[in-house]
Parts: sequence; C-alpha cells; structure tokens
Amino acid sequence: MRVAIDVSVLERTPPTGVEKALLQLLRGLADADADHEYLLVAPRRPPALPPEPDARFRFHALGGRPRRGWRERLAAAFARRQGVDLWHSPVQAIPFLLDRPRVATMHEISWLETRGVGDEGPLWKRRAVAWAVARAADLVVCVSRRTRLNFLALHPAAGPKTVVVPHGVDHRLVGAEPDPIRLEQDLGLPAGRRYFLVVGRALKRKGLPHAIRAFRAFLDRTGAEIDLVLAGPRNRRLEQARSLARRLGLAERVRTPGYVPEPLLPVLYAGAAALLVPSESEGFGLPLLEGMAAGTPVIAHRASSLPEVAGDAALLIDFQDPAAAAAAMERAIGPERSRLVAAGRARAAAFPEDLPARRLLELWPLVVAGGGWEVPE
Repeated sequence: MRVAIDVSVLERTPPTGVEKALLQLLRGLADADADHEYLLVAPRRPPALPPEPDARFRFHALGGRPRRGWRERLAAAFARRQGVDLWHSPVQAIPFLLDRPRVATMHEISWLETRGVGDEGPLWKRRAVAWAVARAADLVVCVSRRTRLNFLALHPAAGPKTVVVPHGVDHRLVGAEPDPIRLEQDLGLPAGRRYFLVVGRALKRKGLPHAIRAFRAFLDRTGAEIDLVLAGPRNRRLEQARSLARRLGLAERVRTPGYVPEPLLPVLYAGAAALLVPSESEGFGLPLLEGMAAGTPVIAHRASSLPEVAGDAALLIDFQDPAAAAAAMERAIGPERSRLVAAGRARAAAFPEDLPARRLLELWPLVVAGGGWEVPE
C-alpha cells in the first residue's frame, strides 16, 4: 500500500505537541515490519523533518506558487501519478478534491472547553475545517475519548467514522536520570535548586497564571527553597506570565529557559520535584505522560482529557483554586512521592511509543477497503 503522509505541519518550529506526535508516528512506522511505501508530502521540505530512515520513505515537494491552497491544487494529480492508496493527515487539513481515502487527525476542540483561545487561530476557520472534515474524511482519528466526544457534540453524524488512537511516550524518557550540571550549563537553571516544572507552548488555555498563583500559595504555606520553571517557546503569553510572577513577588523564583530541545527534555523532567499540568483544555496532554515516564510526580487540572490520560497515577485537582493546588504540591514532594512515581511509570508504560503506528497500520487497510474498524463506546 502506498500511503501519502502530509508532513507540512513540521514547517512550524520549534516542534511541540502536534509536531512531536507526527515525528513519533514516523519513528514508529520506520520500526514496524510493514511492507508499505510512505510518500511524505509538503510544499517544501520542512526543517524539522528528519532524513528518510529507509527506502520505504521518500519526501516529495509539492511546490508551486502560491503555497496557499497547495493541497487542493496539487494533491489529486500527485496521488494519481504516484498511485497513492490513502492520504493521512496528522491534523485536520485534508485535500477535499482528492478521490482517494483520506484520514484526518483531531487533536483537540479547545473552544468548547475554554474561552479566549484566539491565540490558536481564528475560531471561524477552526469551526469550518472541523465541519468539512466531518463530511469529507473517510476516517477521523481522535487522540482521546474526550476529543472524540467533543467532536461528536458538534458533528454527531460522523460517529461511525471516528476512532480513538492515543499518543505514545518517547522511549528516551523511560528511566531518565537527573543531571543538574547539564541543566545549569545548557538552560541556566541553578544546579543546587529544586524546581516545579510546567512544559509546553504558552497559550491561553494552558493555564500558566494558575500555576504561578498556586506556586505563590505554596511558598506562603511552606517557605520552601524551590523554583518554578516554565519551559516552552517564548511568546506573548509567556511574557504575560512573567509579568504576573513579578507582580506576585516571584521574579527571582520563576524561571523561563525558553524552548527545551528534545535531547534535554528527559533530564529536565527527571530533575523536577513535580510536573504541573494546569491546562484548562487538552486534547490529550502528552507532557503528563512524559513526566510520568521520567519518574516525576504529576499534578494535573481535573478537566478535559487530563483525568482520562492520567488515570489514578496523578494528583488531580482544581488548579483555579490556589490553596488546593498548593496542598497538592506539598503532597507531591512529601511522603506520597514514591507512590506517585511508581504509579506514573506504570501508567506511562501503557502508552508505548509505537502505539499510534501499530494502530494506524491496522486501520489504514480497513479504510482503503471501505470500513470495518471498531468504534469505541
């Protein structure tokens, strides 16, 4: 089978959630013993796309000017020339004029769960794309049950062609060890200081102000010598979080090292006293499992998909209540730490890195054949 995979999302740098999930899928497909050909397509080679691992993978630049609308202008002819059997998209964007089976991926529908998410693109456009995918895609892959339920709340008729395929955890995080000297050298984090950690691109729904207020309440309760690290690309939301920290007297205690390269993430997770996940809305919440795999206790907001992904391996609280969050932070670094570490590692092990690839390799032939996949309850 010849599968075209849209890799244009990797043009966005630095890679974070969606981009990391695609890179993980490509690694899983490369390791799988499947006799498929993978045609990686984008207007030009994305900077984050690694070299093709073997002869089954080939990159094809579907260039042309303008680049806007490249899927509709070029995908159909390309698919006919190359004998493509199926088009897989790691996001919602699919070529609507393509006469081959199409798979789209739904990561989250944040506007149903929180307000003010315009920093992720125009709401009208996101609604329109979801509407089009619900009608045109042959299969819609949702990364969690919560995302599937949100999608079907908008488009109930799409139910029979939706499935849940969760993310997996990068194997490099399993058994990670702290290395404070390396973190000091590469990220400027003082080697002698403990820290709570938040990881991810700063967006409105990520709840950074909740983490900062909880940290202030924790320090007021304990007076502990510990910092808060907000790791992620620098943007306007992160600057707003820094301003809040200054107003709360935390200018010297809240650290923002910027984007952390993938090779450093295991060390950063493993060295944290606890990982905080204060997001108001998450389609999946991959950092939660990454922290667990690295042996870090996790405290997560009791909302959206986070309880589904965490199971009973995290402290689930209301991050909008600073006192409750501060109490959970005390628990995570106290006697409950060893239990949380063990439970987290076991939970992360249920999401191996190759899980998405294995599931898609089962589903793709069924899509080409015209149906037959199992729809979750």
